[in-house]
Amino acid sequence: MSSPAPVRLLIADGSENRAHEVDSALRNMGISTRMAIAEDPQAARDAFQEGSVDLLLIHHSLPDINGTLRSLRQICADLPIVVATQSDDPVAALELMDLGATHVVEDSKNQLLGKIIDREAEHMLARVKLAQVERELAEVQQRCEQLLGASAVPIAYVHEGMHIFANNEYSALFGFEDADELMGIALMDLFANESTELVKEQLKQIRNSGIVEPFECQAQANDGATFNAEFALSATHYDGELSTQVMVKTLAVATEQTAPLQHKPTQGGSTIDQFLHHLERACEQNKDRQHVMLIAQIDNFDEQQSTLGVRSANQLAAHVGAELEGAVGLERYSRIDNHRFAMYLSGATESENQSSVDSLRLRIEQMRAEINDNPTTTTISIVAVTTENTPSIESALDEGFLLLIAHEGENEIIWPEPETDFDDPASVSQQVLRQVNQAIEKHSFALLFQPIISLRGDEDEHYEVFLRMIDDNGEQVAPGNFLRTAIDAGVAGKIDRWVVLQSIKLLSGHRAKGHDTRITINLTSNSVADEEFAQWLSVAIKAARLPSDAVIFQITEEDALEYIEQTREFVETLRGMHVRASISRFGLQGDTTKLIERIPVDFVKLDGSHVQNMNDSPESSTAVTEMIKDLQAMGKLTIVPMVENAQILSTLWQAGANYIQGHYLQEPSDRMAYDFSTGD
Repeated sequence: MSSPAPVRLLIADGSENRAHEVDSALRNMGISTRMAIAEDPQAARDAFQEGSVDLLLIHHSLPDINGTLRSLRQICADLPIVVATQSDDPVAALELMDLGATHVVEDSKNQLLGKIIDREAEHMLARVKLAQVERELAEVQQRCEQLLGASAVPIAYVHEGMHIFANNEYSALFGFEDADELMGIALMDLFANESTELVKEQLKQIRNSGIVEPFECQAQANDGATFNAEFALSATHYDGELSTQVMVKTLAVATEQTAPLQHKPTQGGSTIDQFLHHLERACEQNKDRQHVMLIAQIDNFDEQQSTLGVRSANQLAAHVGAELEGAVGLERYSRIDNHRFAMYLSGATESENQSSVDSLRLRIEQMRAEINDNPTTTTISIVAVTTENTPSIESALDEGFLLLIAHEGENEIIWPEPETDFDDPASVSQQVLRQVNQAIEKHSFALLFQPIISLRGDEDEHYEVFLRMIDDNGEQVAPGNFLRTAIDAGVAGKIDRWVVLQSIKLLSGHRAKGHDTRITINLTSNSVADEEFAQWLSVAIKAARLPSDAVIFQITEEDALEYIEQTREFVETLRGMHVRASISRFGLQGDTTKLIERIPVDFVKLDGSHVQNMNDSPESSTAVTEMIKDLQAMGKLTIVPMVENAQILSTLWQAGANYIQGHYLQEPSDRMAYDFSTGD
């Protein structure tokens, strides 16, 4: 089968006559060619670079044929190169193909050469068509992205329960500033509790049939506000992944959110159980806001009863309750007893809550209640307890109530400070846990980046990510001061997810500027032992559109030994995702080579204590060198931290370490700005 268009054939042969003979033989076989002759290897390279060649026929007798093949393959990886030889030597043919030759054929076998060229011409046409289809597909995808982004209908795509795309309308509907904030957030987090079972059923039906009828349910925005909406779900593909398309149509907002309250004297509002349930749900769903429990009481109520009478005093208390209920809302209010009330606020900041509490106090101070046709005034005192400073919601209520009944002032606001007994480890741990929970809710963490430098000529950019917590004074707190408490309390997994999302978001932005950068992220045992974490990780990386080798996950030797089976399964899951893993702080637990044999990590980072004594102790240098050699014999890449001077660097280079990091190279920084071109 001859090609429909002339093959642009470049012949590099020492004999011009032989080149013409080959071209003539091909034409006699019905193969149309447009021949050009390269007199030397450099001319062939130039033609390859210009892109004016469909196929190169080069003779084995040309000088430096091996170097020519290597350089041609570097210039163009897919153009066919046929090498003509004077004899049929299978060993030599294999060597030439290893160097980059597509085919090797004896120069006297013109019929075989014709078949090869005819076949390669067909392949060339297929490549051209494939490239054209890929260009057209990319253009269609780009137009679809533009249409989705400009659509007035809120649209998103969800893969394995996590958002991987959302247009501006969808992001704005749920209270997010941009779509990036939605990446990695579960679809189920956008529904009110009472609608989650319905949505789960719809998603199950999607998996079975691919589409469901539009359904109405109650959605929930980022700030906790709920609204009625109609959702249309359908199975589709997005960015090559099997996904669910989500389209949203807002309906009338829920009655309890929009109907104006008629603030009449009342005896109730929510029951205390309902009130506590609403507050607990608000704390879970709006973790970036500060929630404050308020316990208020009418000042000098016993005197009011004596002056007004029991019935009239109760009417006054009902007016106060109605005023407070009207100020905070039905679900946020409950009457505790005759003249005491519970409320809660959910402000964006502490100062916002303080201002709101003072407004409540002032509102009652300025209230005029008609009691027996007489305008009557009163005041209240309020105890405000921040829920994050108490072990539970109910304990916040109890703490506030006890403080209030012991209070003797009038028209005041009391903000109790959490007390910490620093001689009591349990009290210190509780205080640290409160700080951690507050940092999780307010995202008051910081990330630092320290370069990991290759000693073996690898110039790829590589950083390790370090976590810091920001305390109330704006100071950075190292993980050693809070992470163990967070792990023991089971909340370190939340910190890990925050670190992963923020790290890959920053990495994506950095790589978009043209950097071929990878990062190592440290994980705690909470995440390694969490069966759902690996699946969440896969979705988060795909949503960030990062290559799988751009992120390395690191686990300490201590955690790996304590959770050896979970760590092995986690690392094997990572390998299935083509994501690499590392063990850090290696060598603290004695001979742990069996651990490395059992857990298939790619990198091993030695503990810094092995490096500190290298300058003063030849035995330490020898031990580190032996450790590096043993690990490399097991196929592991070694990382040595805490390189603080040039002498240690030189010793590690001689020891054969793969990578180093330390303050001598660069301290951890808030930016990925190390110049790796000078790292050697």
